[in-house]
Amino acid sequence: MCGIWALFGSDECLSVHVTSAMRIAHRGPDAFRFENVNGFTNCCFGFHRLAVVDQLHGMQPLRINKFPFLWLCYNGEIYNHLALNKKFGFKPQMAVDGEVLLHLYDRFGIKKMAALLDGVFAFILLDTEKKKVFVGRDTYGVKPLFKLSTDDGFLALCSEAKGLTEITHAMTSPASIEQMEEFHCCTDGPEHAVCDSLGTLPSGFDEDTVKSNIRTLFENAVKKRLMAQRRIGCLLSGGLDSSLVAATLMKLAKEETAADSPDILAARKVAAYIGSEHHEVNFSAEEGIRAVEEVIFHLETYDITTVLSTGLNLQQTVIHQASQALNCCTDEEHGRGSQVEAEAERLLLVATERREALKAELERLTRDPTGQKKPLSAPGPSGPSASKGSVTLQELRLPLKADFVCSIANKPEATKHSFFLMLRAGVENTVATPLASTHRGLSGDTLSFPTSFTISDVSSDFEIDVEVYSLVQRRDVCNDKKKKASKSKVNLHFNFNGVCDTEACFNA
Repeated sequence: MCGIWALFGSDECLSVHVTSAMRIAHRGPDAFRFENVNGFTNCCFGFHRLAVVDQLHGMQPLRINKFPFLWLCYNGEIYNHLALNKKFGFKPQMAVDGEVLLHLYDRFGIKKMAALLDGVFAFILLDTEKKKVFVGRDTYGVKPLFKLSTDDGFLALCSEAKGLTEITHAMTSPASIEQMEEFHCCTDGPEHAVCDSLGTLPSGFDEDTVKSNIRTLFENAVKKRLMAQRRIGCLLSGGLDSSLVAATLMKLAKEETAADSPDILAARKVAAYIGSEHHEVNFSAEEGIRAVEEVIFHLETYDITTVLSTGLNLQQTVIHQASQALNCCTDEEHGRGSQVEAEAERLLLVATERREALKAELERLTRDPTGQKKPLSAPGPSGPSASKGSVTLQELRLPLKADFVCSIANKPEATKHSFFLMLRAGVENTVATPLASTHRGLSGDTLSFPTSFTISDVSSDFEIDVEVYSLVQRRDVCNDKKKKASKSKVNLHFNFNGVCDTEACFNA
């Protein structure tokens, strides 16, 4: 998903309002842009991008040389953009799917433009020649869009209501934030069917014809959603609908991707049957309750079914970390046994460890509602209290045993060892270093890590835990295939006592 935001007719400095657009930054982690409209100082677009199609040229607001008077911000996917370009002879400048809206609007006008679109979308289209703003959503309202308007012509738009709640404007009557209604309906059949690749389906109500038509339509519905230029995954509940989608996805895309399951037994059976790579995210009742507030914040609804169907924020975190890892291994060169696979393993390890640390802290707080940790030692005799300051660890070095260094030097291609450190000072202060490989990063018998770790506002007693992780990648001599990396961990614990300087550095 992406986040779109726009203001038209503002009577205040736009630099004040754009902070509201940052409240939907979670919708577009890849890039963001704010842009004033030329010649219209009281108009502005904001865009947070999740790059799905044309990652090089898809930044918004979207403009092309042929129509310099058109400005477009949209969120969603236009499934039939290639078919529309072919049918009407459009010559797009980019591969991005949304460009077809500009060509359709110029040739047919806004109503037919929207009716010809097959997809899920919300758009804001500005025509500076006609001085008009057009706003629309897909037929079934899959993509959200909210508006704030006043009686003097001021208009603010955003993918989520939270991006509008802090906007101020002088007005004679109160303004309200409303969700946009559907832009057009399909009572007489969708106009975009004229360029549907399916053609005319067989007519009749006999059982074989009905079954065949349902299968054809269902497979086409899944197929047209595979237009993304990034790895595709699906959420699997083990029920009939999600199981059919997952099975059809595997059949069409032949991509093994991570799935997510609240109904563990049913999802395992389906995943085993269709041959997908299955990952389970389990969480306790306490963890679920802790995540509810943030889930409702992002969904902007208290509807019980909708909140539960998201799988809660815990699944979102794991999916994000897993997608980062999966994106590291997309071909044979960067697959099993490679340095990139080791980085993928590191990402998943860090995500898992942080989650376990948060879970342990939640259990501690449950046992001790006051949230107070026990003192590390009995208080000493009264005296001048030590001042608080910050502590920084830098120039981190990991010494290795001499016999180990000699063994890997004698067989450099047989086994690759990678290490990283995780430093903790409580749950809130956790840092993981980058990977350091013995293949390239070894200096004598020591590995160095450039990471700097700082904890602030500490007194004379503080603790730092250093965990050393080792990822081992071995080559199978018999068939020359790389094996999956094995993992190990060593815990080190440091307890510092004494007066803490304002800035202290330690070598580990």
